[in-house]
Amino acid sequence: MKKTGLCAFALLSVLAFGGCSAGGKTPICNLSAYRFYHDAYAIQYENAIYFISFYDNLYFLRDSTVTLLEEDFNAWSMTRLGDTLYYLAPGSNGNAVFCARKLSKDGPLGEPETLYAFSGSPNRAWTDGESIFVLGSKEVIRIPLDGGTEDCWPVEDGLLFSALVWNGEIYLNEGYDENFRLIALNLDTGEKRTVSEAPAVAYGVEDGTLCLRSAASSAGGPVPLTAGNGAVYAYDTHTDGATHMIDLYIQEGDDFSLAASIPENSSLISPAAYQVGDSLLIRSFYPAEVDRNLTGEKTYGSAAYQYLLEPDGTLTLLLKEEIETPLS
Repeated sequence: MKKTGLCAFALLSVLAFGGCSAGGKTPICNLSAYRFYHDAYAIQYENAIYFISFYDNLYFLRDSTVTLLEEDFNAWSMTRLGDTLYYLAPGSNGNAVFCARKLSKDGPLGEPETLYAFSGSPNRAWTDGESIFVLGSKEVIRIPLDGGTEDCWPVEDGLLFSALVWNGEIYLNEGYDENFRLIALNLDTGEKRTVSEAPAVAYGVEDGTLCLRSAASSAGGPVPLTAGNGAVYAYDTHTDGATHMIDLYIQEGDDFSLAASIPENSSLISPAAYQVGDSLLIRSFYPAEVDRNLTGEKTYGSAAYQYLLEPDGTLTLLLKEEIETPLS
């Protein structure tokens, strides 16, 4: 089924969505921090993880084994519903298409099916199986897959730190400064309700409960950035000489334990820390450091690194891809 989109999209560049799951109170799509997440580039299926590398190669992780499935897998906004992977990809005319591919326990994907052809290039979309939803900087758009009427629900332009789809609603932030608030938009009716007048960010769902944090400075300690499947991850920053470091933490009871420190290049969104299942995928242009140096390499390398951080604190290097043109 192929259609043409009617809306023009002014889409938010700093928000993305995580893996989808059907039913229950599990988050359908979760990305609720403006600083850490770059794009939804991974999903979990049963006991395996599909993820895209820096250079658009699709990999399959199962039982600690990483397998290359496809090269030049130019896709973004990856989500899952049941046994199907959904994603955006470039169309033949330069605009984006919304695609579906069947997942398998062994890794290889089924043939792609184009569900929708856009008139532009949105960078955030997901589905509930009946409609495609697109998040813009000033609207949420619902596009029925059966050819029904599209709905465009406006939201106020502002600092949209939250982007959590859960229990039939999407949680977003509207407004600026003293008017900065958290709202929930009903994905059936478009009705908005205020969740918090005080500055707050919806960063996840744990044990069926919405997780909120203050939108204020992180000076008080680690700031929770994502929650789900019983795991809560947080971040903080510190300076090691002239190097700005991102510290990633795992919550243990009421405390947070340091799991990894990664140098940050201020000109890039690095690292991108993205929760898939109960683990955290980390992308960085520099090797992680735990008690000096995890990889045994120089602090600054000319490679792109991809790590898996598990709830017990285990940090595993999944990929190292050499950069042909070193970063300046």
